[in-house]
Amino acid sequence: MPRVFEGLGIGEANFLAQNERRGDSEIVSYAGIFSYAFIGNFLVLSDSETVHKVADANMNRTTLGANNTFRSARHWQPRQTLGEIYVSPVLMEGYQEQIGKQAASMDQTMRDFLMKLSPKASAITYTLSHEGLGSLHELHLPKNLVLAMVAGTSATMSAMKEGSPEMNEMIAISVLHMIANGEENYKKTAGNGSYGSIDDLVEHKMLGKEMLDKYGYRFVISTNPHGFEAVATPVEYGKSGKRSFFTDQSGVVRGDDKGGGPATLADKPVEQ
Repeated sequence: MPRVFEGLGIGEANFLAQNERRGDSEIVSYAGIFSYAFIGNFLVLSDSETVHKVADANMNRTTLGANNTFRSARHWQPRQTLGEIYVSPVLMEGYQEQIGKQAASMDQTMRDFLMKLSPKASAITYTLSHEGLGSLHELHLPKNLVLAMVAGTSATMSAMKEGSPEMNEMIAISVLHMIANGEENYKKTAGNGSYGSIDDLVEHKMLGKEMLDKYGYRFVISTNPHGFEAVATPVEYGKSGKRSFFTDQSGVVRGDDKGGGPATLADKPVEQ
């Protein structure tokens, strides 16, 4: 590193260098401005505080490199790698938790299948290497993760059959997005600066009437000189849908389970 600084034309910085040992690592600091250290197989170059934290973590064996799960997950990789990605088992654990929350609404056969999967979580690992025949990319996915993802997707698609409350809710959210876009177009064209009613949007072909009547939701639009509010509520709460939704000139769709009542600006944004 001193030669690097000389090559960069800042060799005078070496006169400010102060050496310090932290476990097996030697930290070189430059007037408290920045530091560097070779820690394991890595060069850490940062502000002094950060380098000291990394050195202490390595000394206390709390770094990723000291993690047994991390080391065992990489045993298949070639010794010489150009790059690698490691995704900890926490991802798998989170996915399993999500599957557990959906279990009550799953088909019995699908639920039994998922319950048979081993609860042990594994890491996802990727490596890039070059052994003389070109670049080699390898990705290792845990079998349980693949099976759980396929099963979870299948369960979700089964739940989203036409006419189901879940499908109606997704369509209601889409319709509110269409209303928000239609209102902006109407304001710029036929509305001459004003927002329009549902009939105005339908008349000017900015909204399809069939979308309003077919999927178990009731839509109401109210306007004022400064904006509009559009609300979607289930026609039969619990049967045609549970959540109610709201949007305005911001275009953000909000909603929650309101027991069949209307959603408002105070509700949280929804994820479709």
